[in-house]
Amino acid sequence: MWVVYGMLILVVHVVLMFLLSKVFHWDLCMVSTASVANIGGSASAPIIACAYDSTFAGIGILMGVLGAAVGNFFGMGMGAILRLLA
Repeated sequence: MWVVYGMLILVVHVVLMFLLSKVFHWDLCMVSTASVANIGGSASAPIIACAYDSTFAGIGILMGVLGAAVGNFFGMGMGAILRLLA
């Protein structure tokens, strides 16, 4: 069942990234860097950004750190909400 949940989360992630890229007219570099920043964190996002252009390393680091900070904040918030529901 955990594999099914993991696949469902990845499908939601892909659909959201696709929709956001169409709405905001992002290029493939920004979408893939943001996706890896959300999943892999600040260690892997600059690598993907540098694959497109070496000057994008700072953007990858910023997206990775910001993604980790926002993700931790929302994770703690979701934990508090789930604690209230239990």
